[in-house]
Amino acid sequence: MKLVNSGRATQRGNLTYEKLKTYKGFENITETEAEKEIENIRRLAKVLHYLALYDQQEKQEQESKTENEND
Repeated sequence: MKLVNSGRATQRGNLTYEKLKTYKGFENITETEAEKEIENIRRLAKVLHYLALYDQQEKQEQESKTENEND
C-alpha cells in the first residue's frame, strides 16, 4: 500500500510554551515539561495524520475495485 505524499505541513500554527500554558491543565507547566508535552502532541498529530492518509488510500482503492468490477 502506497500512502499519498502530503508534503510538509505549514509551520504557521506551531504550539509554543506560552500558548500551551493558556490551556486548562497546563497553566503551571514548566518550560521543560512543556517541551516534552509539545513533542508528544506533535508525535500524536503525525500518527493521526498518517492514519487519515492510510484510511483515505484504503477508501480510494475500495472505490477503484468497485468501479473495475462494475465495468
